[in-house]
Amino acid sequence: MAMRFFHAMSMTLLLLACGDDDGDDGGSAADASTPSADAADPGGDPDAGAADAAPSADAAPSGGSATIEGTLDDETVEPSGAWYGEHPLAGDFVLAMPEADVTCEFESRPEGLVALVGFPCGAAEVATYPVVEDPEAPCDPEAPHVWVLVEGFDFTDGGGSEFVAATGTVTIRSVGDAITGSFEAGFGADGALSGSFAADVCPASIGATAVE
Repeated sequence: MAMRFFHAMSMTLLLLACGDDDGDDGGSAADASTPSADAADPGGDPDAGAADAAPSADAAPSGGSATIEGTLDDETVEPSGAWYGEHPLAGDFVLAMPEADVTCEFESRPEGLVALVGFPCGAAEVATYPVVEDPEAPCDPEAPHVWVLVEGFDFTDGGGSEFVAATGTVTIRSVGDAITGSFEAGFGADGALSGSFAADVCPASIGATAVE
């Protein structure tokens, strides 16, 4: 089954990104390096882990913040905020940096571009994750990875609406009420992006909240 991240039963990568933990990694996850403890924020909790990054039932997301530099297909991505949560259908943790003023909106795609970071191996931890090009690559618990894509492009040839990063890293510096960190993502000849984020953690019960 496949679905676009913001379309609950549509056609791209989020459910595929969950993978099959018992399947063959196709060579992608095997190339991933183990998250580095050096990514921990010196001022943060070095023992912070998956439990700390789980959505809180009483959190009140306000939209978070993110900045992205670089171009992709000659376009810039100018996010209005950043948020992180577990998709209610896929069970996959995703960090979203949309241009539209929405937060914790999982089941419809907002206007404009949106940069996404997927965590196939579970909730984000304080670490540096390698970017794997194949969002379907199953999780290797000994070498967790992430995928990065940007969707919302309007291709006239009907060939899709997103670019998937081939290389890069995502560094999580702290987890808690917010997920903070940075990323670098290379998309081959189509461009490269880098940026930082302080993503609000979405409560599991939230469906959609407009940012005021």
